[in-house]
Amino acid sequence: MADLFAYPVPAPHRTKRFWLFVALGLVPIVCAPLYITWVGFRVPVWTQIQSGIITFALWVTVFWFGFRYGRIVWLVLFPLMFAFALFAWFHK
Repeated sequence: MADLFAYPVPAPHRTKRFWLFVALGLVPIVCAPLYITWVGFRVPVWTQIQSGIITFALWVTVFWFGFRYGRIVWLVLFPLMFAFALFAWFHK
């Protein structure tokens, strides 16, 4: 199997692989409200919609840059995402 992110693509939005990853990004956005309801949290619908829009926009942007510029973007983005996750975890 070929490496998914090794080779940059000049126009990621014209590839089937990019649109499959965009569709994959919709799965957690659709399932998150179900999980929130199942766990028992009471989160307003407007908050769920806003967070879903923001999450989807970031997902598409990150994967576009990842497909466009290849591995170097992933080597930069993953430490940034990890640092943001640590920041969010420790600053509740």
